[in-house]
Amino acid sequence: MTRVRFSSVYLTPPWGDVAGGEFMNFVAVGEWSGSDHGLQELCREIEALCGAPVNKLGDARSIDADILFIEGGSGGPELVLPHPKMHLRRFVLVPLGEVFDGPVPGFALTAGELLAQTPDESHITLCEGFSFD
Repeated sequence: MTRVRFSSVYLTPPWGDVAGGEFMNFVAVGEWSGSDHGLQELCREIEALCGAPVNKLGDARSIDADILFIEGGSGGPELVLPHPKMHLRRFVLVPLGEVFDGPVPGFALTAGELLAQTPDESHITLCEGFSFD
């Protein structure tokens, strides 16, 4: 991955029926020259190295690396693109808006516009002093 930009890091509550407590969350945007599934495999390898279960299905986890979208990417049965619930999640849209300016592929709205429409009212907290710089 090249030309990577990272958002701020946020402390966020679990969303939906996911077990566990608050977790750290951020968004990374960059250029990927491999296949959609190659990026998915990289995310799974990172999760495994950090001790996350392979099939999370609502279980608590130490890390969850999701692919939100790939410009021009098509995904497939195991990789639905764009992420089908990203527009409903404040903890995704706030950091995404920091690093991605244009319309979000599959939604034709910016992250800020999606955030203004999301029903998610959960509270996310900026992790002061934590950055990738």
